[in-house]
Amino acid sequence: MMSERTSINNLRVPGKKRFFLSIRAKMLIYFGSMIAVMLLIFVLVDIYGIPFTTFRGVYKKEQADAFQNLSLVADLKKERLLRWIRERMNDTSTLAGNSITTSCVVSLLPVVNENIANGVRGEALLAELQKEESYHTLTQQLNLVKETYGVYDKVQIADALTGIIIVSTRKEDLGMDISLHNSFTNILQTGSHEAINIVKDQVSGNLELLVSHAIYRPDDEYKLSSVLIMHINPDDLIKPMLHTGGGLGQTGEALLVNYDVKILTALKFPLADGTTALPLEYQIKAKPATLAAQGEEGIITAEDYRGKKVLAAFRHARLTSELGWGLVIKRDMAEVFAPVRESIYYRILIGSICASLMFILTTLIARSLTRPIQSLSKAVQSMKEGNLNVQAHITTHDEVSTLASSFNVMVHSLKQTQEELVRKEKFATIGRISGSIAHDVRHPLATIKNSAYFLNMTLKDPNEKTKKHLKLIDSEVAHANEIITSLMRLSELKKPEKSKTNISEFVREYFSEFPLPEHIKLVTEFDNKYPDILVDQSHLKQVFTNLASNAVQAMPEDGKLIVKTRRVRPSASAESQECEGDFVEISFADTGSGIRKDTLDKVFEPFYTTKTKGIGLGLSIVNDIITANDGNITVESEEGKGSTFKMMFPGVRD
Repeated sequence: MMSERTSINNLRVPGKKRFFLSIRAKMLIYFGSMIAVMLLIFVLVDIYGIPFTTFRGVYKKEQADAFQNLSLVADLKKERLLRWIRERMNDTSTLAGNSITTSCVVSLLPVVNENIANGVRGEALLAELQKEESYHTLTQQLNLVKETYGVYDKVQIADALTGIIIVSTRKEDLGMDISLHNSFTNILQTGSHEAINIVKDQVSGNLELLVSHAIYRPDDEYKLSSVLIMHINPDDLIKPMLHTGGGLGQTGEALLVNYDVKILTALKFPLADGTTALPLEYQIKAKPATLAAQGEEGIITAEDYRGKKVLAAFRHARLTSELGWGLVIKRDMAEVFAPVRESIYYRILIGSICASLMFILTTLIARSLTRPIQSLSKAVQSMKEGNLNVQAHITTHDEVSTLASSFNVMVHSLKQTQEELVRKEKFATIGRISGSIAHDVRHPLATIKNSAYFLNMTLKDPNEKTKKHLKLIDSEVAHANEIITSLMRLSELKKPEKSKTNISEFVREYFSEFPLPEHIKLVTEFDNKYPDILVDQSHLKQVFTNLASNAVQAMPEDGKLIVKTRRVRPSASAESQECEGDFVEISFADTGSGIRKDTLDKVFEPFYTTKTKGIGLGLSIVNDIITANDGNITVESEEGKGSTFKMMFPGVRD
């Protein structure tokens, strides 16, 4: 059933077109697809890395570097800002706690309060204060601080009770009431002795950074006498301090926000609607600024005040126990990953070039590999058309060459098989003919033989010539009978009836009955370590008879017939190897004249003989018998020294 189904599946419907792809096309498709996929995987891995491993691609590495860079910049900016603020607060604390400051303030306060109570202000108040030595001393000290540090626009001292400025590096401020300013009121709160504020000047509209500190009486360190206020222009110091420089590219920006998320410095870019945001008026809704104002720190990707995607590091700078600012360092994502996009572009370009080169190389390789296959295919087609003389000429040294060699061996084997079939058909025909005429031929031969016998018995005293001819008739009749017998064997060779045979016992028994001439010495050598064989014993006797007879004929004078049996393994191994798979070799060697090398490969061909008598069927029949019993026979010969015929049969286990 299976063979019928296979045969049906192998049938082709005439006229039905089938899609066909050559090996070259398949190689181009398969290898091209494989190369494209491998290049794609390589590019993706190179860009995005390998999941669940420590290998980071270009994208993640660039992102990590950008995160690290922004975090570093944010930390440095925060540290620098806090250090600068602490320096300013230390300046105010030192100046407010100076003994000259406290003593001069105490001596000036009664004078200022008395004049103000009397309605003296402005130039008149200045004239009255200039009469006081403590005023000049305190003014000189404030001017010295301003000029020494160079960061202060002006320095003021206001009365803690009235909020009236009693001393200032700018004379126009004398007598000004600042009692409602945060820089003054924050100091008056319980437990606060210093404050920082950024305010907008009501006259100029410019931003001012005010650093305030309480001044206590020298005789009572817990009694507030006045407030020291130092004015700083943030655009001159804080803004340059927040400048990002070239490390953050064209879109890098640093900004400060207060606790209300209102900007404390001017923004680098306009808002999304194109307008310009004003410090202390515009409240940022972006998440990084909100988190920074709330006291959070970190780094995220979010939208900024323009609505653009940015990478932002946010920090919270705690200035005092009551006040803190939010610091944001950000950079546009488009600029951050611009090198990655450029890298991806070049990688894709290089990958495409490599893919093209690999495709060309694959085409050349496919052509090189398929050319011998096409040559082999042509040889197969030629063989299919009946040409058994075709040869596949492959010059490569690979599997195709091996296949071509196997094809050539197969063609040669098919040719030999065809010749063997023709030969066997010829023999079968001869056998059938000989079988049909054997009776007719043997009957006249028997008559001739009987007539010769009758003449030999009836003739009285025949002369020598008559005796010679009668003997010749008898000899030739016997020879003709042998020829007929040989021809009959061609048609009488039947399927072997195999039985397990111990070859040593069989050889001993056979030669105990075979009539060897006295001038021939029999030598036997048996290997006791061999398995039995399955053969037709009658066939084996016929083989032994032919080989022994040929050996005797090859040694007309003294000689030796050496018969050996031994076990032959497929490969050398230990003595404990199982017998299954082993072979038994039987050899017949003689010390006769040998066979010429130019005729050695023809001895098993039918009708080939070097003898003066016989038709050359003996060894051909031997070869057929051994082949029918699953064995094989080979011959080795050296002219003048003898010949050896070796028979090999598969062994069987007990």
